[in-house]
Parts: sequence; C-alpha cells; structure tokens
Amino acid sequence: MRTKGIELPMNTLVIIAIAILVLLGLTAFFLQGITSPSQNVEAQQNFNSYCMQWVNEECNGNSAILPNVFNAYNQWKQAYKKADGNLCLWSDLGTGGCPTKGEVVSILKIACHCK
Repeated sequence: MRTKGIELPMNTLVIIAIAILVLLGLTAFFLQGITSPSQNVEAQQNFNSYCMQWVNEECNGNSAILPNVFNAYNQWKQAYKKADGNLCLWSDLGTGGCPTKGEVVSILKIACHCK
C-alpha cells in the first residue's frame, strides 16, 4: 500500500490543529485577567476620590475613610489577593495572605502622595 501521497497532508493537518489549540489556550489565558478599560478607569476614579478625601484628613492612619481608600485601591490595582484568589478587603487585613493594616497604610500614603 502506498500512503506517501496522503502522509504529508495528514501531518500538516495535525500540526495545524495543534497550533490552533495552543493559540486558543494562550488567548484564554491572557484574556482571563483582563478587565475592560472602562472598569479600570472607574476604579481609578473611585480611588482618586477617596484618596483626596483622606489627604484632606492629613492621611490619618485611623481615619474612617481609610477602608474605602484601601478597597478602591485594591479594586483598581488588584494588588492583594487572598489564598482563594478573591481580592483582599479591609476586613481581611492580616489574614489569609492579605497584608497588615500597617503595611497598607504605608502603601496608601505613597499612592496618595501624603506628606
């Protein structure tokens, strides 16, 4: 039996199929963590608003606005996640892989350009 004539197209089809699967996998991987630009802009605006309020309070580490500043910052930057992959909230600080309140206050003072 002579199958050399069909061998090349079969190999080519297999390679093309594998390449398509790899491309689909890479696309799914990169699109999984991407937020829409409008959501990102809105999150940044929320952070800037809370940040200005906190700066007006002279960046007091015990301010009532501080939880809102942190939650808005983390929603925008998505910097701190718990072990289960969800974002850390103010109430989670110091537990489950989330930073401590002291670490957060230091980071927010930098992000809000506190003096």
